[in-house]
Amino acid sequence: MNRTAQIILYILTALIAFVFFVVLLFPLDSVIGYFLGDIERATKGEYRISVSEIDASLIFDTQLSNFRVYEKGVEIFSVPKLEIGFSLFSLLGENKSLSFEAFFQKGEIDGRFSFSNQGINVIDVSFDEVSIDDLSFLK
Repeated sequence: MNRTAQIILYILTALIAFVFFVVLLFPLDSVIGYFLGDIERATKGEYRISVSEIDASLIFDTQLSNFRVYEKGVEIFSVPKLEIGFSLFSLLGENKSLSFEAFFQKGEIDGRFSFSNQGINVIDVSFDEVSIDDLSFLK
């Protein structure tokens, strides 16, 4: 094997190993936890998000168990299981896209929204057999 082919093979092997270890070992749950805590800091304690378990993934949707949102110490939204996914390709452009599915005792809410530095551009939400009692922010 000539020298150029060896160098290309070494670079390719290193790149594959790097991607493999980033996907498997990247502490994405810590990053998500930091951003959830950042919401409380950004709103000066007015809003707080609590999650009991984070099952994070760079490729698949991230699952959050017992997701709760508090406003001034009062719970305004609670869902047993929330799945959040984002488009990796949208991170390259100006508009970011995020999809979500919230699973309640009965029914679910799913949707997506797109946002940029100017604010939220598109919100698309659908409700499937969700009880109004599960949506405490509407009470």
